[in-house]
Amino acid sequence: MQVITPIAAQKTLSIVPRYENADACIFRDDQTNTEQTFAIVSFTELDYYWELVIDVDVDLIENHWYDMFLFDGAVMTFYDKVFVTSQNLDTFSVNNYPNNTSQYIPNVTQNTYITYE
Repeated sequence: MQVITPIAAQKTLSIVPRYENADACIFRDDQTNTEQTFAIVSFTELDYYWELVIDVDVDLIENHWYDMFLFDGAVMTFYDKVFVTSQNLDTFSVNNYPNNTSQYIPNVTQNTYITYE
């Protein structure tokens, strides 16, 4: 899963593709089922993964999930889910959204138990 901001700008993603080439990047909105094609700026192999830089030229919709596809011609080389948020990506957490407040409550125990003989 990738997490990106909704602002139109170049986005850098770390991925592990099936194949070493890609010439098209398509985002499909899960809620509206509309597709947008973005230009691939660079596709660089690093130690154990690839760095993909795409030019997102439109504002994406906040709090939406997108399916991201990379294609090399007609062959799909990569698929992933992308979540769009304006929350600081360094401190991103699903617990920080107002509709998730009190939804994820940790189970706190003293870890005590009784043994019977």
